[in-house]
Amino acid sequence: MSLYINFLYKSTGLLKEILPTNSKSRPIILGGTDQPLEDWAEILCPAVLMQRTGKDPVKFLDPIMKAWHKGNPIHLSKEDIEKLYQYALQYPKSIFFLDAFASLIQGMGLDENHIDVVEPVRIL
Repeated sequence: MSLYINFLYKSTGLLKEILPTNSKSRPIILGGTDQPLEDWAEILCPAVLMQRTGKDPVKFLDPIMKAWHKGNPIHLSKEDIEKLYQYALQYPKSIFFLDAFASLIQGMGLDENHIDVVEPVRIL
């Protein structure tokens, strides 16, 4: 995610050939289950993708349409994959950032180093 943010707001060069630069037309769905909200604020506030407010600790800003974090996690369970699918339908051409894999499969009884771990990814 920070690579993408850095690219979007600061860089030039080869990455512009690889990644989309029109973030306003590409909604972002963030599944950052391994980090607490405050850690995401440290990354996203300087990039103006999150704002500190007086009412709530922080508020996500466009183009982030949905974000999960350690305090409000998402996992690669069948139910949560369905949620991701619904967001993909709601926000066509959206960019999904899912980080980190170990936290996304947490509690599912899967070993991230075993071949069986590919099943949720295959479903996704």
